[in-house]
Formats: sequence, C-alpha cells, structure tokens
Amino acid sequence: AFLDPPVWEALGTGTDDIVYALAWGLYSSPPFDRLGVGGAFTMAGGLPASGFAYWNLNGFDGGWSTVDPLLPPQGGGIPVVHTIAAFQHGDYLRPFNVGGLFRVPDAGSPTGFSNNIARLLGINDDWFGLDGAGVTSDGNHAVRIIAPAVDQSGPATFVGGEFASFN
Repeated sequence: AFLDPPVWEALGTGTDDIVYALAWGLYSSPPFDRLGVGGAFTMAGGLPASGFAYWNLNGFDGGWSTVDPLLPPQGGGIPVVHTIAAFQHGDYLRPFNVGGLFRVPDAGSPTGFSNNIARLLGINDDWFGLDGAGVTSDGNHAVRIIAPAVDQSGPATFVGGEFASFN
C-alpha cells in the first residue's frame, strides 16, 4: 500500500504472499521510476512472479510488471527475496542488488550460478551475479541485508545474513 495523503491506497491487487523488502529505483534512460518489491510471493498483480516484481510509475501506465524468474535455492522451495538495495551504476541511476534465498544463472561463476545475491540491471531487466558464486549455505540460510557504498576504488557492496562462506 502507499500513502497519498490523507488516503492509503492499494498497489493493484498486490501479491499473493509476504513482502519483505521495498526499494525505489530511478532509471535515467528512458526516465521512469520503479518500486522494487521482494518477498515470498509467486504472484504480483495477478502476474507470475518468483519473489521479485516491480510497481511501475512514470512512463508506464502504473501497475505491476515482472522480470525473468529467480531460480529456487539449492535446497529447493520457492525463491525468496529478503532485501533490496538501490545503487548507482553508469546510466542506470538505481538498479537493484537483491539478496535472499535463490539462484540466478551466471556464466562468470565457477558453478554457473550465483547464490542468494544478484543484481538486476538494464532496460531488459537482466539478472547478474555479483562477481563470483555469491554466498553459500546449506540451502536454508539467506542474505538478509545489503548495503551499497562507494569508496576510493568505486562501488562496494556489504552483505549480512546467515551464510557459510562467500566467493
């Protein structure tokens, strides 16, 4: 829901299960805004979703849109997004880093997948791993929080949660 003072309004028909994370993203080419929504849902606005969807504003009619599905985590079950962080990357002012319990295909990873952490980037909404195989666990532990930062060497990403190792 969102507050358009003094009235609370629903985001269409919503999701079919729990929402854990929200993050606002502004893309500069073409200019439009999106609210990234993450959780343990399989539907958003009546559309199939796998733990992540957008609520669109500006340049869209408003409403839900989905992206390529996240894959189930190593231990099985549905993909779950626990945290979303917007960050600056080139022309795309605020694409999203997403953490939780899921996998995405990643050709740059030794396993072919990135586990529990990914970046959603570009007008085509492509998922990318974050420089490696992600964070590993026994399939039941997740990335719970992501914090983007910038230092002298460029963008950095801090993650926290329940995981055994990272690479």
